Amino acid sequence: MKIKGFLVATSALCLVLAQGQTHSQTCDGDECPPAAYELQIINKGESEPRSTNSTEEGRADNRRVDITVLPNESEAQQRATKAEPRRVDLEFGGSVWIATDPVKLERSLKVTTANTVSTQNGLPIEPLEFKLKTNYASFIDRWEIRIWKEGASLAAKPIAVIDGGNVQSDQTVSWSGNSSLKRVIESDSKIEYAVRAYASSGAFDQNLRQSVDWEAPGVAASRLPELTLREQDLPATNSGASSFTHQTIPLHGATVRVYGMNINPNHSVDVNGETVKVSEDARFVKESLMPYGEHSFEITVENESGDTSSSTLNTRLNDQYFFLVGLADVMVGENSVSGSVEALSVDDDHYGGDLFVDGRLAFYLKGKVKGKYLVTAQMDTGLEDVSELFEDFHQKDPQSVFRRLDPEQYYPVYGDDSTLYDDTDSQGKLYVRVEWDRSHVLWGNYNTAFTGAELAPFNRSLYGAQTVLRSVATTELGDTRSSVSAFASNSESLFRHNEFLGTGGSLYYLRDTDIVSGSEKIAVEVRQRDSARVIERVELIAGRDYDIDDFQGRVILRRPLTSVSPGAGPSIIRQEPLDGYDTWLVVDYEIYMEDLDLSDATAGVRAKQWLGNHLGIGGTWAHEQRDQEDYDLKATDITLKASDNTYLQAEFAQTQSSQTRGNFQSDDGGLNFTQINTDASEEGGNAVSVEARIASQDVFTDAMPFDVALWAKRYEQGYSTAALEANVNTLDAGAQLVAKLGKRFVLSLSNRYLEQENVQRDTDSEAQIDFAATQRLTLSSAISQSTEKDLISGDEGTGLISAGKIAYDLSESTEVYLAHQQTLRATGSYTSNDSTTVGTRIGLSDRLNLNAEYTVGDRGNSALVGAEWMASDTYSVYANYKRSTDEQLVQDNVVTVGQRKQVNRRLSVYTEHQFTQESDREGTSHTFGLDQDLTDYTSAHLSFQTAHIEDENSDATERDAVSVGLNHQRNKVQASTKLEYRRDETALDEVEQMVTTNRVEYRRSDASRWQGKFNASRTSSRSGDENARFVEAGLGYAFRPVLNDRLNLLARATYLYDLKPVSQSTDPDQRSFILSTEGIYDITKAWSTGMKLAHRTSEIRLGRNTGDWVVNDASLAAVTIARRVPFGVRASASYQWLFSKETDSVRHGTLLSLGKQVSDHLLFSVGYNFTNFDDNLADDSYDVRGWFLNLVGTY
Repeated sequence: MKIKGFLVATSALCLVLAQGQTHSQTCDGDECPPAAYELQIINKGESEPRSTNSTEEGRADNRRVDITVLPNESEAQQRATKAEPRRVDLEFGGSVWIATDPVKLERSLKVTTANTVSTQNGLPIEPLEFKLKTNYASFIDRWEIRIWKEGASLAAKPIAVIDGGNVQSDQTVSWSGNSSLKRVIESDSKIEYAVRAYASSGAFDQNLRQSVDWEAPGVAASRLPELTLREQDLPATNSGASSFTHQTIPLHGATVRVYGMNINPNHSVDVNGETVKVSEDARFVKESLMPYGEHSFEITVENESGDTSSSTLNTRLNDQYFFLVGLADVMVGENSVSGSVEALSVDDDHYGGDLFVDGRLAFYLKGKVKGKYLVTAQMDTGLEDVSELFEDFHQKDPQSVFRRLDPEQYYPVYGDDSTLYDDTDSQGKLYVRVEWDRSHVLWGNYNTAFTGAELAPFNRSLYGAQTVLRSVATTELGDTRSSVSAFASNSESLFRHNEFLGTGGSLYYLRDTDIVSGSEKIAVEVRQRDSARVIERVELIAGRDYDIDDFQGRVILRRPLTSVSPGAGPSIIRQEPLDGYDTWLVVDYEIYMEDLDLSDATAGVRAKQWLGNHLGIGGTWAHEQRDQEDYDLKATDITLKASDNTYLQAEFAQTQSSQTRGNFQSDDGGLNFTQINTDASEEGGNAVSVEARIASQDVFTDAMPFDVALWAKRYEQGYSTAALEANVNTLDAGAQLVAKLGKRFVLSLSNRYLEQENVQRDTDSEAQIDFAATQRLTLSSAISQSTEKDLISGDEGTGLISAGKIAYDLSESTEVYLAHQQTLRATGSYTSNDSTTVGTRIGLSDRLNLNAEYTVGDRGNSALVGAEWMASDTYSVYANYKRSTDEQLVQDNVVTVGQRKQVNRRLSVYTEHQFTQESDREGTSHTFGLDQDLTDYTSAHLSFQTAHIEDENSDATERDAVSVGLNHQRNKVQASTKLEYRRDETALDEVEQMVTTNRVEYRRSDASRWQGKFNASRTSSRSGDENARFVEAGLGYAFRPVLNDRLNLLARATYLYDLKPVSQSTDPDQRSFILSTEGIYDITKAWSTGMKLAHRTSEIRLGRNTGDWVVNDASLAAVTIARRVPFGVRASASYQWLFSKETDSVRHGTLLSLGKQVSDHLLFSVGYNFTNFDDNLADDSYDVRGWFLNLVGTY
């Protein structure tokens, strides 16, 4: 029913009809039948008469109400009348709708299965179920699951292939093994699997392999060592992570998401026949990548009674997409100045009495052309003289420092739940990026990412031009067939490298402040002690693992970083007791330099071409122009590759000068730094590397399994990269072989030669064989020869050592072993190294494991005792003791005791205590940690570490570190707090550091919320050299109503105090306080007003941490009132008042303006301003008056 007419009559009739409907409707409990009819009401009032009121007929027509009765339509008929419904209300409650994203196409292809499978006669006892999931099934013609033996290369043929037809977004496949397995898989081994999806063109995608343990019940696993020379990818788990080894299927289309809201979680929902999960908050989302064209999505809902209801959503995807927002702003005016003009410290262009013309051009563009090319562009000239708008487009904006400030320095909260999305990373006026397939060209900020060659790394963050061209085609081994990367930039920043030994805390000061925003690359490295060899490296992610203040040069980790990580296990021939690994925080970044020549250029090219599937040729060139010494890197590399583990690679590199002299290392969190790599030759040097690896079964599937590695690397003095600086000529060469001889033998051979010219020359050769005599007995034998020559003193010695080991499994859980090494020959300065070791590993039960070992020898004795007891499924205790002496009877003792406890589902705790007495130091350390879910909404974290370390000079260091944190999130409140304390004490000094970080947000309602933060640190020492403090505090309030937004308010109070450590800066400390509030209020539809009040106090000391404070303050008040007048004109008047108590000066002014929205995209304004300045101290005053015309165009 449609009702149309005069407002009062229409409303009265609707009220009568509604009352009649109410009286005639019968409800059964909470259920009511649908309304008998639907009302469509169209009101017309005095402002919009249907007819003229100048005649009686017109007045009568305006008082008439028209009632139109429309016939009922079936649901199908209603759907047919709508070409593309994108939102539908469901019969059983809730609604569904479609959203499309024509820009982002992120493919996902996952397969998962069990981690372990029980087998019999080489086949699964129960079928193995693989679960496939993808979001681009529309582009896939067929699929297959491929299965390999563990360690097989990408080029190796699979031992089984499970063929599939059309893939669904989510499906399960069962495999028994006997139908497609080409060979029997040995028990107690592993298989690897991956899913490969094919397009109709033959292009395919394949994800990373994952592994399954292939176990036979009751058979003890062999203790023979694995082949260990393989270069493996990061370990993949069976989580189904969607990472690809091959990615060649072209995707031209858009992302379509089907959303559901207010759906009963007990109802079953299918989208195009595939079940989707409804979350507990009654929502679901299903994402699909779809080709261009028309698409329908059938939504089927089944309730608890088994009744079903279906609805259809339609959408059309176009291969053209264009989004543009632009701004053109032109300001023309003239100002006249009277009075003390010299007091007005401004430019003559605007206040010299001449006409000025300023302008600003800005736009953001996102578009897709021909369904393939994605264009992203942004430009902002800033407000400049029109003659200077397009100057310096190739340079960074020197004022970009203000855009690098933390956004919370403006208002902590804006109250509208808005998020910032920035895909135009540029510190200049222009950003342009064009992407297609796997290639792009851009002008803006980028990482050079030259990491493909060992001898030629060059990875900096720069601003300028970059071109990356990658072919869609790949080799059979997954390598991009052709790739070229080139860049060019002005050298407007310098590269820096900082390394921090873990302190047990989370605050680390960088060597520099005001670093380039977004240029940091932070990782944690676990290194072998007294060596640069990296055991493990983990890249950290900003916002998740750490927070960084670019301007102040501070990094705060989300978790404390301890200094030591556990060491590795024992080997047959021993040179020294096992030791722990050091944990380092590694930070690379760029810094600004005031005296940097902006005309200096940095450029580079990296290219690689695969000729066929096995031969690749690459080259790298990079150049950094500098004032005093240019840096050059030239390199070439050739790769002959049969698989990832079988290849021959040769590299040659040449460098001139040092890439960076900004490499610094700190062991106290950045309070003190030591410069490293400072002896680079300005003349440069060369480096050559030849490396070969062979995995036999990658070449011949049925061959005897063995791995071979051969390498020879020579670094000339003066060769320099960010990671390596050769201070002397160095030659490193060697070879390794690990071969499995049948089912019982493993042979290992190795030889290494290391020479540092005029410093040392070492040679080590070793052969070892392991023999599984029975399933319980393993015999090992080794022989090694070492030659050591000190080229400075002339001392030289040679030693020949043989060793043997017997290991016997008394049961599946108990092993005993005996090892002996004998020095067959020792000459010169080489000292005898005989030793005997006896040990055992005992599993007394499923919960208790013991290990014990004792070694006696010429170079000292050692004892190791350890135990681990799984008291329950949630609690374990462990203890280890190691004692050793060297040939001078200097003792090393290490005792470690720890426990882990999952107290309940809310609480887990751990403790570890280590007592160390070594030849060059002694100490103790204790670590305690606790994670507690106090409630469903609140969790706590506590960790404590204490250590006492004394070096060979009896200089002792006492270190204590404690961290406690609390997180709470429930309904309207989100809060977190963390407090840390660290103390380092030596005989000469004592350093104490306190750090706290706190955040809170309170949502009083959808319209009103508070947000605050408080971060503080205090570092002090007895000497005073390492004093550092900072405080960052902020409280913000926002009132942003949605339904009635007549009043909007923002307020904040911020405080900053900063005293940098001497290692960063010797500048004096400074502090500032800012209080401000502003709001707008619509008095009526025609009248509105705005107000702002603010006060700032800024202080700086005359000396570092001493002296009087020099104050600079300012208070601001501003008010604006506006009125909409006839003809679409907006009139406004503003008054601003600025006062400084310190200088006893006042500046105030009035601005009058008239503006008219000429069209939807054009605003014209004209105005006049009056400004007065009075300085009572200097008796200076001036007046500024002027007019302006402003034209703003938007699109």
